Amino acid sequence: MSVVAVSADGLLALADEAERRYDFAAAAACLESALRPPHAAALLPLTEARARLRLASLLLAPRGSSRAPRAGAPAAAKAHLERALLILSPLPSAPPRLKLLAHSHLAGAYAVLGAMASQKHVLRRGLGLLDSASASGLLQREPALLWTCNFQAQLASALTIDGDAASALSTLSVGASAAAELGSPQLELFFAASELHVHLLCWEDSAAVENAVIRTSLLWDALAAEQVAAD
Repeated sequence: MSVVAVSADGLLALADEAERRYDFAAAAACLESALRPPHAAALLPLTEARARLRLASLLLAPRGSSRAPRAGAPAAAKAHLERALLILSPLPSAPPRLKLLAHSHLAGAYAVLGAMASQKHVLRRGLGLLDSASASGLLQREPALLWTCNFQAQLASALTIDGDAASALSTLSVGASAAAELGSPQLELFFAASELHVHLLCWEDSAAVENAVIRTSLLWDALAAEQVAAD
């Protein structure tokens, strides 16, 4: 193994150690160094993609009292995620979960940057990948349903911001069905509350608003009763 390769591995190990100490700034600095020349050339494609995903997650994480990423971080995260997807997409050995994670994180970066069209595009691509991975048996039922909830929730948010209430409600309905199939009352409540939020923002049908309020209240009461019973 070359000196550069050993150095790159060392930087990745230091990033691991820094994350365990919750020193996220040091972890990001180590990953950035590992992904710059000459170290980047020594990384295997899957290792590079994983490192870029980790760095992007650190860059997008809220920092300080503002609870917002530091200036310039979302754009840098977007670049790392786009590069990670370029590496992962043609890679047969890449786990589907890693590809889905890259799509999800990239959609989040686009959302922070206000790039709604790009966000919707990458989310729909992610949903297509999810369908393919599920159909081929590469992804089991439960994680597939969780990823469905993830992508549909993000897509509904983008559609709501775009003012496309009808498409947002349709998307949330798909997510709600996945949550019900998963047997997750918390996620069912999340989708019901999100549907109510869209109805309130785009009030067109009072009966639909009332139905959304009733459904959300019923799910909330059921979840609260379940928690009391568990205590």
